[in-house]
Amino acid sequence: MCGIAAILSIDLELTQYMRNQLLRDSNIMRMNWGLKLRVPLVDKALLEAVAPIPSRIRLAPGNKLLTQAVTEVPDWVINKPKKGFYFPFESWMESKFGDYFQNLNIPANIPLNSWYRSWSLAILKYWWEQIRS
Repeated sequence: MCGIAAILSIDLELTQYMRNQLLRDSNIMRMNWGLKLRVPLVDKALLEAVAPIPSRIRLAPGNKLLTQAVTEVPDWVINKPKKGFYFPFESWMESKFGDYFQNLNIPANIPLNSWYRSWSLAILKYWWEQIRS
């Protein structure tokens, strides 16, 4: 019974939650903000080929299934620690948009301990100027 439940769970995940929620939401957000979005490994043939592989192998830590299947990937890529994507707000504030952040006229009782406080106040100021005019 456990195998049937796992298959049903995967089927519901792929046919309901992924399609009706995740893919739909990401598509709406990308269109709304004009972003290019790539959804990796969402391919029917690939999913059908991978689904029969036992989960203990398919979900093993370190992407072992993928790294064993594609032996040409160098070790420095496989062993590279994960790294998130970030926007360089702080450096933008110091260089490209520096003048804008210097003229915020922030009262002395508002501490600006971190860059994101200045960023947030600058965005608020920009929004306020847009709706006032």
